[in-house]
This record gives sequence, structure tokens and C-alpha cells, in this order.
Amino acid sequence: MVSFPPSLRSTSDSGPCGVQEHASLPRLVRLASEKNPCISGWSGGPLLLVLIAALVLAAGCRTLQLDAPVRVQEGDWWTTGGSEAHNAVVEEDIAPPLEEVWEYNALAAFGPGSPLVIGDVVLVANLQGEVHAVELERGRRLGNVSFRESISGTPALTGNQIVVANAWGNRTLQAYNLERARKVWHRDLMRVEAGLLSHDGSVLVADMEGSVRLVDEQNGRDRWVFEDPGAVTVRAQPLLTAQRFVVAWEDGTVRALDPGDGTVVWETELDAPVYDAPVAAANHVYVPTTRGTLAVLDAETGQRVWQFRTDDPAVKIATPSVRGDLIVFGASDGMVRAISTEFGAPQWRVQLPAAVTAQVLIAGHYVYVGTMKNRLVALDLESGGEIWSTELRGRVKSSMAVAGGGVLVLSEPRYLTYFKPVEVPVATD
Repeated sequence: MVSFPPSLRSTSDSGPCGVQEHASLPRLVRLASEKNPCISGWSGGPLLLVLIAALVLAAGCRTLQLDAPVRVQEGDWWTTGGSEAHNAVVEEDIAPPLEEVWEYNALAAFGPGSPLVIGDVVLVANLQGEVHAVELERGRRLGNVSFRESISGTPALTGNQIVVANAWGNRTLQAYNLERARKVWHRDLMRVEAGLLSHDGSVLVADMEGSVRLVDEQNGRDRWVFEDPGAVTVRAQPLLTAQRFVVAWEDGTVRALDPGDGTVVWETELDAPVYDAPVAAANHVYVPTTRGTLAVLDAETGQRVWQFRTDDPAVKIATPSVRGDLIVFGASDGMVRAISTEFGAPQWRVQLPAAVTAQVLIAGHYVYVGTMKNRLVALDLESGGEIWSTELRGRVKSSMAVAGGGVLVLSEPRYLTYFKPVEVPVATD
């Protein structure tokens, strides 16, 4: 039996609760009548069962359990951007026009990260502190579990566990076993808004006081901790490139840390704050800032290779995506820009009628953009020409994901929508 220090202990609320497909009284009454473990021992007539069901609903008795072991396969969207570099680029063409396959109500809004996809299961975390599992093919709820406080950053998938960081409260880091439907450990740390990064049996965590720690996925113990001297906040999700963790602090400090012991390999000071996540491609790190600049750093040395600057220093640049010799990104001025990876030469730009704060998705020859005025837009990667658009239920502030030949889009106030290309009938003689 593992012995935990006071700040690291097994959760006391790890007992199973019946999978909640829909939060409805009829289903809860049925669960009650079947002596669901959450309410076992109760007896009485239908009215009492309804009261019990209402209490269960109010208490949030729910669980998330996947039948098969979780094994991340090639093609799974297991973290924001689909890889440790968070680049949000796939080679396959997802050609517009798209049509809505299904829409799922996740009950609350989302952070800047994307949905996660493992096989035919979609996992999505919300700002109400829940993680929902959704069937990819039909959009049916497979289960959901509450972690009590807001989840702003992308969770980490580690083996059969999902590790979640909370932006508020005491249990700021929690691990949940998806096979056994149990919370297995938690840590009482400073709150975390940055997304988590899974790597080699560990999880990288950057908190709101600038501490970066690598924790063991099995028990949550620290393997090492790096403390920022100024206790500056980290809001951007860290990444892995060139066998180094790259972390951007809010004040514009970017550091590469050795995964083995957390020592600083290189450090670069930018001249602007960093809120959105950097990405990596072709041995470079692309760091967006809140003052109209996109800095390009050498992943090996941290040296600034070049920097793109907008005309307006008040423009906030969103997380970019890089494919081949093009860097594509949106910004708070509603402009989507494509620039060359060689010194940032402008290639094209498109003015949209609303701010673009989420990372764009590049799927083959197409760029998908979500706007703050409820639109999903498809652009041609080569020219920037608008090909297609559709109206969503709300604004897009989160990165998208690719799964099963389609695109998963998070939109406020609480919707996950799955789009796939319209099937064109094959002509027959």
C-alpha cells in the first residue's frame, strides 16, 4: 500500500457511481431502483425514489468508465494540436463544404485547449470542472465525471488515466483511472490554468505562481520542480521539442528545461507578454504575444531567429499552426495571416468580421478558422481565399481537433459539434 504525504493522498470520493448518460430524473429513478452504489441501502415508494434521484443529481453522482483499455494510437488527437508540439496540422484533406454530424451539450464552456480523441471516444473538459466522454460516431454521452472546480487547461492522457488540473480550489491536480472509474490520487497545489503535457510516464504541470513540475503518472509524486525566481504566472501550455520542454511565462520569458532533471537548457526574454501556447515545427519554436509580435526561436539554442510584427502593437496573436513553409495564425484584429517560415515574408491575409482568438486548424490544403462571432470558416491554404463557412451556436475560443475524417469544434456556451465533408453522390452510367 502506497503511503502518501499530507499534500498527496488517495481521494475519498472514489467509489463507483452509475454512468450518467443523461441527467434526467427517470434515469436516476431507474438507477435508484437498481440499487446504484451511490444510493444503495435506500428503500421506499416511487415518491421517495424521485426524491433520492433529485438528491443524487444535486450531488453530482456520476462516473466515467471506458470498456477497453486506453491505448493512444497513431492518428489519435491525444493532446491539443494532436502532438507534443501542439501544431494542429494534419496531412489529410478535409475538404469543405462540411455538414454537421452531431452536436453535444457539454453543460458548460471550455478553456483554450482542444477536445481529446482516443479511438472512437472524444473526451472534453469544461469550465464547470467536468470531463465528458462522447461517442465519436453518434455523439452519444458515454459518461462524465466531476472534478469539482473549473478545468481551464487541457488534461493529460497517461496510460489508462486522465490527469486533470483545476484553476480553482484545493485539489488542483487529480488523476482518474478510466478503466476502473476511480480517482486514484490528487495533489493540493497552486491553481493551474495552463494545459498539461504527458510524456514518458510523467505529466508536466506549470502553475499560476510560475512553478513547473514533472509528476509521476502513477502516484503524482514530483520527479523534479523548477521554481521561477519571480513567481511569474504560466498561462500557456508547455510543449516538447528537440527533447526539451519549452515553457513560456506570462512576462515573456521562454525557457527550455531538461526532461530528466528540470535544469534550464536555455532562456530567452521576449519584449511582450505570452498568454497563448507556443508551437514547434522544423526545429523552431513559434511564440505568439499580446503585443502584435510572433517570435521564432531556435529550438536547440533559444536564439531568436526572426520576429514578425503587426502594424498595431495592441493586436493579440493567437497560437499559430505551421505547415511546410507557411505559418498561419489569427489575431484579435480579425485578420488571418499566412507568412513564410523564412523571415516572415507575408504570403496572404484575410480580414474576417470578428476576432480570431483560437488556434487555426490546417487539414491538408485547407485552413479551418473559428471566430468570436459564431462562424466556422474554411480558407484555401495556398491563397487564403474563403471557400465555405457556417454559423455555430456560439463563439470559438478553443482549438479544434481532427478525428475520423472530420473536425471537432468547441463553441460557447457549451457545445461540441462534429463536422464531416458532405458526401457527394457518385454518378452512375
